[in-house]
Amino acid sequence: MGMPFSKRIKSDDEMLSVPLGAKAPPDGQPLVWEFKTFVNGRKLRSTKVTPIVNPKLPSMDYKVAYTWVIHFRPGATHKVRNTYKLAQTMDSGGRLYAEYILKTGGLWHDGTIGRSKLKVILDNSGFLIEKEKLGNVYRITPKGHKMSIKNGNIVIEWDLKNFKPTEDLMVVFKNGYAMLCIDYNDLLYKEDFSGYSKEELRRLRNLPYALNGYIFKDPELKKYYDSKWIITKDKNFSDSNFREDIQNFIKRVKIFEAKAEG
Repeated sequence: MGMPFSKRIKSDDEMLSVPLGAKAPPDGQPLVWEFKTFVNGRKLRSTKVTPIVNPKLPSMDYKVAYTWVIHFRPGATHKVRNTYKLAQTMDSGGRLYAEYILKTGGLWHDGTIGRSKLKVILDNSGFLIEKEKLGNVYRITPKGHKMSIKNGNIVIEWDLKNFKPTEDLMVVFKNGYAMLCIDYNDLLYKEDFSGYSKEELRRLRNLPYALNGYIFKDPELKKYYDSKWIITKDKNFSDSNFREDIQNFIKRVKIFEAKAEG
């Protein structure tokens, strides 16, 4: 059995997101850390190989994979568990994609996977999950997930049974700082906030706080920002940790907010 991954390419390093406490792997190596395989509770040694593209799924052209040997007797059932830390390259919009291949399960007998338990843990508070504009639909596939906050991390889990996979697992995370610089048209460096209403200026001034997990006591601000993103809340938040450019942004907005109140 095996699991394919993307590999590190030096040209992508500028936008590479590396797990906390880890170093980027050598060029050409899998973009994963601490990959471990357990079969029926026993840890197995895996081997790095170059995978062969399945003609039924030509889009799955992965360049490197980990494989391990497992023997199936007729009618036997085995429990396989893989754990690893993942890194991906952020796109120009500051988005990070956590992916896992499910569609290959359609190549199994009857195109059905008996059971698959999946868990994605976001342990970097600099990223958040952005909600869709319509309703409370998250940027997460497939359907049937549960979301929670555990030990200060966002955790997304699935327990899928007897299902025919038609799409891969995908969780889209967003870099909070990138939202100020990209999504809001370089709002962080904007000088003139004329034309904004008092309420809009108030929300702008509190935007950096929201993106850093500040727990709002004001019900309107809490409702507004909770409707936009899933963010890990920080009980020990301190605005003294803001970068200088963010502190200057808040000061500039305050000036226009005071004018609007006048």
